[in-house]
Amino acid sequence: MDYWFAVATPANTAETDAIETELKLTSGVITQVWMMHPEGCHALAYASLWKEGHQLYPNNPEEAYHGNDVPMIWDDNYEVLAPALFKLKTWNLDETYEHTVYVRITVIRAKVDPMQKAMIDLLTIIKTLLTGRRVS
Repeated sequence: MDYWFAVATPANTAETDAIETELKLTSGVITQVWMMHPEGCHALAYASLWKEGHQLYPNNPEEAYHGNDVPMIWDDNYEVLAPALFKLKTWNLDETYEHTVYVRITVIRAKVDPMQKAMIDLLTIIKTLLTGRRVS
């Protein structure tokens, strides 16, 4: 599944006032992230991707992505569990123009280990028998 986000950030948005946009994904494995600062950004618009209060991309927390008409693409193998909520933090040091950052995230369904699924099913049956309640 591909998720596509376009986030506009007003001119004169300082890093301390960064716009935080919630990105909702399904659970699975992030296999690729694509980010683009279109022509005209002149490396004045910044973006970083966060999960549960920690910066995920770029990996070094004191940095953020910025550029001008150069797509940034990287492969990953990051497992996402529900709830799959991320935040894209953006800021814009351009004094005149609003800029939009584009992000595409590819998520594939995690492969289920048949033994693990059988164990979960067995535990669910045991819990149902012990409590008399159906577990969802």
